[in-house]
Amino acid sequence: MAFITHTVSCLLPSYRWENIQGFTAEEIARYQEVIESTAHLIFEFSL
Repeated sequence: MAFITHTVSCLLPSYRWENIQGFTAEEIARYQEVIESTAHLIFEFSL
């Protein structure tokens, strides 16, 4: 059985994407929207 690896990192606060493997540009764009809309919560609860 073969496994397809998907991996990606988004660095905040720059929203810089690294190590994109297995995701389409459309998927990354959607994740970008989600992260931008929740970044304030990510920062608030990460401390």
